[in-house]
Amino acid sequence: MQTTVDDEQTVGAHKFLVFVERNRHSLHLLDRDRAYLIAQLDQMSANQLSWPKSAADVSDMFVFMLQAQWISAQYHGRHPDSDFADKELWRIRENRGVNSQGKLREYAKERNMDYNRLRDTVQVNQKAGAIEAELGVPGLGKTLYSAFKRLRDLKQNEIESFCRLFRASDSFADYKSYAAIALALLDDYLTLMQRHDLDQ
Repeated sequence: MQTTVDDEQTVGAHKFLVFVERNRHSLHLLDRDRAYLIAQLDQMSANQLSWPKSAADVSDMFVFMLQAQWISAQYHGRHPDSDFADKELWRIRENRGVNSQGKLREYAKERNMDYNRLRDTVQVNQKAGAIEAELGVPGLGKTLYSAFKRLRDLKQNEIESFCRLFRASDSFADYKSYAAIALALLDDYLTLMQRHDLDQ
């Protein structure tokens, strides 16, 4: 029996969903006040683009999500036409490279950043944004911090299938219930980073 494109997309989406559901317990990180964790972060660490190690714990992944949001926001602030997290734009984008606008390499050079890490960081953040836009729940993409590394393997054309499966899953309500908390913590972090910018 020949495998269709839709079947292949569903397989990839289902693998990612299994990982998300398996890590649902990571949401409990947000049950306690994380303001102290955010207060310890600085702009220098945010711009180092450290990809999480295989032994990274839940806190490490949460911090990586925050940093990915900040770095992506800085990049898209300079190059707004390259932000494919918009619900309609990511459909058009499909599986093209994140540097399809030809700006990532230039931006990495300007900021003295590692290009490959910048590309991967922006890419996973765009996919999280696309998931959030498709599901229509502000902050939902931020609750997926435990799976941010795995987003690198989720293809753009698998996002719609994942969202359909995720919405019907038992874990969706749990992730949705933490979306506002994750969004508020991200806002606190972005405010802190902006304050660092003003102080320089």
